[in-house]
Amino acid sequence: MNDLGIDAQFLPGGRARQEEYEQRQVHGIPANSHHEEGVTAEPAVEEVGVFADMEQDRFGLTGELYNPIKGIEQLNFSSAYTDYQHAEIEDGIPGTSFTNKTFEARLTAEHEDIANWRRFSWLASSN
Repeated sequence: MNDLGIDAQFLPGGRARQEEYEQRQVHGIPANSHHEEGVTAEPAVEEVGVFADMEQDRFGLTGELYNPIKGIEQLNFSSAYTDYQHAEIEDGIPGTSFTNKTFEARLTAEHEDIANWRRFSWLASSN
């Protein structure tokens, strides 16, 4: 697993953070992890050579601006792209595989108080 983060301070008021995350793992799959509903499985001898090979990469960017325009005290931004995949391997042969690529973004504005009410507005997107 590798992590990398970079912070930057902006003038006159704001900051940003860029992150990268990489993970590679192999997980053993216990015997009888797949079962039919209503059937009670007896404890079994561990299956040999059954595992999940997983890989995930994530890239993120977050930031905030302080008092960017009149009436907005703080503007926050976050986004992330994730590329995930795993394959279940049995006796060296790939079986079930799963892949997922997602992008998420969110923009939040913290408004000045109005009649002693703290207000937030946001936009979010995900695919």
